[in-house]
Amino acid sequence: MGTMRFESFGAAAEVVCEDAEWFESLPLVLPPDWRPTDTQPLARFELAPDGRVTIDGVEFFHNEVGREQPLLRLGSVVRHHLALYASAYAFIHAGVVAVDGVAIVLPGSSHSGKTTLVAELVRAGATYYSDEYAVVDDDGAIHPYAKPLSIRDEGKGRLGTPVPVAPEQIASAPTRAGLVVLTSYAQGTSWKPTRCSAAEGALGLLANTVAARPRPAQSLAAASRLSRDAVVLAGERGEAAQTAQALIDAAAKECPIYP
Repeated sequence: MGTMRFESFGAAAEVVCEDAEWFESLPLVLPPDWRPTDTQPLARFELAPDGRVTIDGVEFFHNEVGREQPLLRLGSVVRHHLALYASAYAFIHAGVVAVDGVAIVLPGSSHSGKTTLVAELVRAGATYYSDEYAVVDDDGAIHPYAKPLSIRDEGKGRLGTPVPVAPEQIASAPTRAGLVVLTSYAQGTSWKPTRCSAAEGALGLLANTVAARPRPAQSLAAASRLSRDAVVLAGERGEAAQTAQALIDAAAKECPIYP
């Protein structure tokens, strides 16, 4: 049995894994900024050999198909739990990249296509911040959360297909939103966005904020700060490659560049 205690954005956790192979792979699924700590954990996560995931002894998920799926689920549960309780930050389900100093924020739930769009933007040369969370501090700055970028393989017991990201394309410093894009994939659709108000952008971000229910005031403030000075676009999109180029063009044409 292996035990790892770590901290991420001010929240500590302990992970226990009885399977040596899974334990060795834990760093692949933990929050990207994790670091060892002796701090008392806010929760204890355990991955049993049969794939059961528990939080403080309470079963959360069970899946017997594939060896990597339980590890992937454990990572998702740990990251979500810490996002919920890392009280100094607001975690918004979103992809984030930067193009020539302009940060593009793509809020959306799982299966909305945000990772595919982030991958296309990175392939086009964008700086990679995150494909999972926009991590926002009290000043409205977005912090890097660059977990390994990969495209999910539906129905397969895999960690996903890796998308190579050059080291110089991985963000290392906070940024501010220049473009907030409220979109999801719709087959056969062309990207013809509508420009929206900052308030509409804030509501779209709030709908994807992890702690919106337990910390509504903080979540609304973070969403409002994020969209306040950004250009907000909304509309269904088609293929990711074409949309990525359109977003790069929009960022260059319409958005403020922050120092």
